Amino acid sequence: MAIKYGTKLNADELESFKSKYRAIVSEGRRRYTIPKPFNVFNDENFDLNFAVDHGVQIDMSQRDFDHLVHMQKHFYETMDLWGPYIGGHAKYIVEEYEREERIRASNPSVRAAYAKYQNLLSMVDSYYD
Repeated sequence: MAIKYGTKLNADELESFKSKYRAIVSEGRRRYTIPKPFNVFNDENFDLNFAVDHGVQIDMSQRDFDHLVHMQKHFYETMDLWGPYIGGHAKYIVEEYEREERIRASNPSVRAAYAKYQNLLSMVDSYYD
């Protein structure tokens, strides 16, 4: 049986996964019951209807499976380490601006160079208007 692609997986991604991990992917024997999406603000369809989601069976070598588990672990460790900079990007920008502001306030030569930079930037920017 063919694998049915969900909204988050397409044929190219599946083929890439199969090639990368030398995996055989087929429809599994298990079925899962999942709630159908519903709109809380729409009273007429508020009953929770369920759909059947088909399982997927993945066969791969132990070596490739170990590699996949290691890569997933590495991904989450990286996100734990760098997540505040990626996920909290606005906070990072504000903190970086405040840091640069403190440096300019405590170093007169940096303050003067920054003023010249801002002046040059405004002159060049006027060219593009």
